[in-house]
Amino acid sequence: MIIEALKPATQHFTFDTLRQEFQGYQQLIYHNIYPKIDWIIEIDLNNPTGFKYSWRLLPGANPNYIQYLSNNSKLIHATNISAT
Repeated sequence: MIIEALKPATQHFTFDTLRQEFQGYQQLIYHNIYPKIDWIIEIDLNNPTGFKYSWRLLPGANPNYIQYLSNNSKLIHATNISAT
């Protein structure tokens, strides 16, 4: 799996003496987190959680692979999938 960091952030938080060693990003893309499926995580200040999660399905991807646990440990399945 390849993780791509996009949109460098102008503000981010680090701890103690590590301040100069890190770059923050507003978007991360986990390529092929499932076969032919990318997971995109973005900063979204309009969302109460502060994040927006989306999925990019490449040709031949199976949306039934997309499953994850939420904060309250409920299994979530992808729904309302459409091509963009």
